[in-house]
Amino acid sequence: MLRSRLAGYGLIGFGVLCALSILTLGGSTQRRCPGVGGRVYDAIGADPTGLRLTGFDLGQLAITWYDGCNWHTVTVLPLLVGGLLLAGGVLTISRGGVES
Repeated sequence: MLRSRLAGYGLIGFGVLCALSILTLGGSTQRRCPGVGGRVYDAIGADPTGLRLTGFDLGQLAITWYDGCNWHTVTVLPLLVGGLLLAGGVLTISRGGVES
């Protein structure tokens, strides 16, 4: 039971990290926006105040968004994989609780 619970928490942790990687993956024009700075911009390379979703490509599982200065294309595959890992972790933990 303890082993399955630890595996479940491991899956949840890895799922969250995988899902959050969407913030750093992808391509953009990477032009420094005038008057924009700070930790968030330095971390993800985007101005969070002017974000807008401009497109979704189902065939490539990618979204395109614009932050007022740069165009960004990001795959949503890590988000989907992270969600599946998270669900698997929750299921593993809940099944471990039923067995005891």
